[in-house]
Amino acid sequence: MMVETMKERHITPKSVVFLADESKGSASVGTLTSILMLFEKNSIGELLRMLSPFYLNPRDERTSTVLSPKLPWLSFFRKLDSYHLGYDRHVKRWTAPYIMQAIDTRIVNRSNAISGWSYGESFVYYERMIAKNFFIAALVTFALAIVDVLLLLPPARMILKMLLPRLDRGPNQDLLDNGYFGMKLVGLGTDQQTGKDTKIFGSIFAEHGDPGYRYGKGLRLILFLVFVLLNPALYAYDRQTAKMVTEAALCLAKTPTHSPQVYGVLTPSVAFGKTLRDRLFERGIEFRVEEEAN
Repeated sequence: MMVETMKERHITPKSVVFLADESKGSASVGTLTSILMLFEKNSIGELLRMLSPFYLNPRDERTSTVLSPKLPWLSFFRKLDSYHLGYDRHVKRWTAPYIMQAIDTRIVNRSNAISGWSYGESFVYYERMIAKNFFIAALVTFALAIVDVLLLLPPARMILKMLLPRLDRGPNQDLLDNGYFGMKLVGLGTDQQTGKDTKIFGSIFAEHGDPGYRYGKGLRLILFLVFVLLNPALYAYDRQTAKMVTEAALCLAKTPTHSPQVYGVLTPSVAFGKTLRDRLFERGIEFRVEEEAN
């Protein structure tokens, strides 16, 4: 959406930042379990390779090396995940690392690669989480750093598994009916006529559906205090995810003529593009381009 809008306005895309904002929901046990399994099933060497922002890009058929643009070191460094405390001057808010960036950025980079680098070879996409204030941003940044280290240690992973709620615990009815999430987007680019840097703002908002899963009580709640109360980044959009999966399937079944003539493992933006976005909009997930930051 952001890259499309910039191109329509004759702006050469340079970067897009996704900012996780307010949500009402519960912690995603499935997401936490998936993260634990990721660390459990892969070697240290493979985990280090996953740090590459191009990890999901197609491989060269002869050498099996990842297909990625040849970039100056500084440009490549900007594409790496951000784990620092920060202040976003565009929305004027303190930010912390967003836990889903390690997956989402790779998907965006793969979309760019399999679409012939349509976003630009030096295009940068990254994600952050908006915090209420500096202290919460600092606390979340510190907590995530500690958890990343603990996840490398098998004994620590065993303890985390014991503290996790059961996977069959779902959200309560109130959250199913009244949950929501909101995201902000900032796109930066260069005006093709004037050569000046310019920016656009966007948002994604969904309501009437729990953005996560229900968490347990008692001792298990301790595990989620930092993540759930301070870090809405762990909300995996439960009912909203169901909408996305269902509408993607309907895109294949009902609008096959809109599918691109590209084959293999595709990403949603390449496989469905605006068709899926329009269907989701009709189901209450709003994608908007704003004239200014909100």
